[in-house]
Amino acid sequence: MIVRGTSVPAPCDTTLNQSLVPTARPDLRAGQRVDIAPGLNFHIRDGALSGLRFAAEGLYPVYQSLDGPQLKRKWTVILGTQWAFF
Repeated sequence: MIVRGTSVPAPCDTTLNQSLVPTARPDLRAGQRVDIAPGLNFHIRDGALSGLRFAAEGLYPVYQSLDGPQLKRKWTVILGTQWAFF
């Protein structure tokens, strides 16, 4: 609420449970994960596109032990490109 250009805090309800958002607690965001991550790189060495590199990597978790209410990872794909100009 703003009164004559002065900020006044809104009234808060002290009866609300602050632990209703458990993902905001750092002690519930820990864990361990081991991934298998095969990848491919394709590097162009000659021609007009010389120095261009394409990459693809897939991550698949083989072990996950998470603390608290976290989503487990099923898989991840990373795609990228780089250009070295020297």
